[in-house]
Amino acid sequence: MKEKPADSGDGGKAKDNPVDRERVRAQMRAWQDRVLDLTKSNPLIGLNRSRVTKLRISAPDATTLFGRAVLDEATLRLPLVRKRPAVDRSEHDDLFENEAGPELVVDPGDITFDAKPVDLMRALKRIYDNARSTVEERGVTTLHLTFGALRWRDDLFGESISPLWMVPCELERKGPDAPLRLRVADEEAQVNPALEYCLRERHKVRLPELPDEPDEQSLAHLLRDIGQAVRERGWETTDEMWLSTFSFESLVIYRDLQALTEAACEHSVIGTLARAIPCVGSSEALPEALDDLPASGALPIPVLSTDSSQLEALTVAATGRHVVVHGPPGTGKSQTIANLIADALSRNRKILFRR
Repeated sequence: MKEKPADSGDGGKAKDNPVDRERVRAQMRAWQDRVLDLTKSNPLIGLNRSRVTKLRISAPDATTLFGRAVLDEATLRLPLVRKRPAVDRSEHDDLFENEAGPELVVDPGDITFDAKPVDLMRALKRIYDNARSTVEERGVTTLHLTFGALRWRDDLFGESISPLWMVPCELERKGPDAPLRLRVADEEAQVNPALEYCLRERHKVRLPELPDEPDEQSLAHLLRDIGQAVRERGWETTDEMWLSTFSFESLVIYRDLQALTEAACEHSVIGTLARAIPCVGSSEALPEALDDLPASGALPIPVLSTDSSQLEALTVAATGRHVVVHGPPGTGKSQTIANLIADALSRNRKILFRR
């Protein structure tokens, strides 16, 4: 395992070195582009191609559903697929099973989906499980009710159907025999951010922003404005609606990078990574003699067993210098990370750890 010091511990501020700010900004833009999923399989770009579980809504119409779900914030009952009681069976069972699946009936809800009973049952279960797991495991709302779609074509993506108005939602289940209930989550709705970025960067088309206070005409106005912006390209907007799960984690990172660009210009580590300022400190391994290393305050006491090279890294980190630790598998990098975290916590420091 080897260590490389990065600078002399100035708290991250690029004080004494000239910074090529344009180079930092260019690198931040490049990092932003890399976190976005602009692939054919992304449901935000091509819902028609994505393998994500999705359900298209056939009733009520878009205006009615938008009013109930978004404006009135009503809780909507979804259809319930259940087994048909034996007493309801008739001489038409064969026809029923061929078309709708064996012994399944649908109790209508406030929303009707374009799916056969057996497909509807599976899709609702999968959507519910996916939405619940992302909230419980990552604290991220991925379930969305979408209003309106753009049907467009691109040389890279081909024919695409992209949702437009994204409304974060929650599903509630009160029992195995009770229908799922859908309600709007306490989060901001937004225009499809991946589509917005893609159209802006690739086609110089800017999508309008959503109104702060939507009303009965807001959805129609959005579809009209987008339709006018893309008409010359032969694209069109529709009022179709979908219920599905969408991943937004990369877009959160994208926005953070965008918001922190100017702060990054003042940070020595970011400037060094962007090759916008000279690298401060040696790029070679540290001295072999541990006693020769400068140390301020108490030396770190490892909570896990450590060898001399690992203790070297701990000692350098204790001085406030940035250090990169690298080595082949089995050389104790994870142990070193655990010891670094334990030492920092013992000094009442905050830790950001990302695996």
